[in-house]
Amino acid sequence: THTHTVPDVATHKLEKQMKGAVAASTATPSLNFTGPQLTLNMAPLRDAVSSMHFRENLVPPAPTELACAESTRSTLLITWQCISRQDRPNTFVLQQAPFGDGLSEAEWVDVYKGSARTHMVPELNPQTSYRFRVQAHNSSGKGEWSAPTVLTTGAPKTPKELVLVGATSCSLQLAWSGEPSMRSRHCTYLLEMMKNETPSDGEGGGGAGGAARRVCV
Repeated sequence: THTHTVPDVATHKLEKQMKGAVAASTATPSLNFTGPQLTLNMAPLRDAVSSMHFRENLVPPAPTELACAESTRSTLLITWQCISRQDRPNTFVLQQAPFGDGLSEAEWVDVYKGSARTHMVPELNPQTSYRFRVQAHNSSGKGEWSAPTVLTTGAPKTPKELVLVGATSCSLQLAWSGEPSMRSRHCTYLLEMMKNETPSDGEGGGGAGGAARRVCV
């Protein structure tokens, strides 16, 4: 007696579809053109790409910590910080503008160009505020401007400790403490004297008095 199993029709059809799908996914795709053949020559494009030279753009960041390290009536010693790459040294541009509302770009003027991170700005007005900003350059280009900073010139300190160090019958030698003696500071002092009028014996009332007299500049 021989037995024969008839496969299920639905199962056989599913297996055939799965095999077809696997074969289609692993087969090399082919393109069939029904019209004229189109050939794309990639050689010139490859040559152009290979001849390109790419350069990393490493412009310096905006300087920070723009501040005044020392001020006088007519000068400001300005300092700032900025990151610098060893292979791309920085050059700085320091600009100055008046302080006030409605500042335009045209009012900024260059007051320093160089590699130092400090500069003494001369010939300023006493007790006057100015705006300053600084920008760094390197071989890759220009960085952003720093945030504007308002700095103000000062006035000399009031001299202190006026003392008598010597005297003769017709002269007095005085001394006082004032501004430090520095090449960046030039102070002029004004010394005034007032004669002390002492009343004679027998005269009533009257105290010390007299007009101030400029004796030294």
